[in-house]
Amino acid sequence: MGYKERKEMMLEAMNILDSIDGSIAKLKKRKIMTDDEIEQYIIDNDLNAPRLTPEDIQEQIQEVQYYHFPNTNIVVCAITVENGYTVLGDSSCVSSANFDESLGKEIARKNAIDEIWGIEGYRLKQYLYEKKNDIL
Repeated sequence: MGYKERKEMMLEAMNILDSIDGSIAKLKKRKIMTDDEIEQYIIDNDLNAPRLTPEDIQEQIQEVQYYHFPNTNIVVCAITVENGYTVLGDSSCVSSANFDESLGKEIARKNAIDEIWGIEGYRLKQYLYEKKNDIL
């Protein structure tokens, strides 16, 4: 490979890297959407394949319990869902000066709800698979 070909390859590689850097910069600036914003985006874009909604997840919740471990910055949330299964979420704070138990409970609850999303997503996917393959 001659000098001209190597130079062209280097210029092409530099253009690709510039493009990647630009994409990464855009992602870093992008605001993370809330659950409500995501739901509205799905509705606005007519994304209507089988899916879970925030309401589906909330309907699963039967009981919520919190525990703040004494003398720590750790809060755990235990959510029991409709079938009796319990998921856990937790939160912790590095500095005792910043610890706020009510905020810790909110974060722990959100983390537990995120666990429900994963479980319910699997359950829906399995149902669709079984339905498609006539296993039901």
